[in-house]
Amino acid sequence: MLLCIVDTNLVIDAFRYTPPKRNTSTEIQQKQRTPAYHIIDAFKKGNFDWIYSDDIKDEYIYQFNYLKKKASQSKDKRPFDSDGFYQLLKLLNVKVTPLDKQEQEAYQTIMDPSRAEHLRDEDDAIFLAAADAAAELIAAEIVLIGSEDSDLYTLKQYKGIPILTLDPLLQRIYQT
Repeated sequence: MLLCIVDTNLVIDAFRYTPPKRNTSTEIQQKQRTPAYHIIDAFKKGNFDWIYSDDIKDEYIYQFNYLKKKASQSKDKRPFDSDGFYQLLKLLNVKVTPLDKQEQEAYQTIMDPSRAEHLRDEDDAIFLAAADAAAELIAAEIVLIGSEDSDLYTLKQYKGIPILTLDPLLQRIYQT
């Protein structure tokens, strides 16, 4: 079974609807999903197991609520699918608890810009630590990190674990 860690930006984007197109009915407009929703769909169909930690789940919830509130106060009126988002959180199925050592190693990628695996955003270290924990626990499985965050995907890999943007991630999910 394929194991994936999905970065917050893809999760949030999956639960926003695309901007309405001209000359379409209100019913059709409300059902238009972003491309990131394909990840959610593949997960619900059992194409991969979703790796998460308490820190990752907390990040999902915080960012979802923050961006939903921010959007309601701006001109961007694309609705968020709150019900779908909270249903997803109940389905997440592979919880890992990174060791202090794994968290420290992930954060060290930020502290030392001379390293090949330099991370520019310290908030992304939780995904690296979870990937490290999952790779140790489930050595025989394929672990991937999916992200559209340039601070994270520019690493390309972390300790041999590929970091893929949306399209390559979906290709790998549907390959297995």
